[in-house]
Amino acid sequence: MVGAIFNITGTANSAGLGSAGLIGPLAAYQNMVSGPITIVFLVAIFAGMPLLLGYLMRYIFIQKLAFVKEEDLLVKNE
Repeated sequence: MVGAIFNITGTANSAGLGSAGLIGPLAAYQNMVSGPITIVFLVAIFAGMPLLLGYLMRYIFIQKLAFVKEEDLLVKNE
């Protein structure tokens, strides 16, 4: 959905890969007008947005609504 809103395009091989191995961002950069603003935009979309959404989800579901406790996310090694 974000790709459609911002008109981010890629190739059939890069579809769905996101930032895995930088395939998604590199394919998107290849299909866009190159320049420093494009690089900043792609870093914001492929790195900044997931970080922001992760912190937002943590705030909503752990701190505010208490659906999940922080202890539930720990991996126990027995």
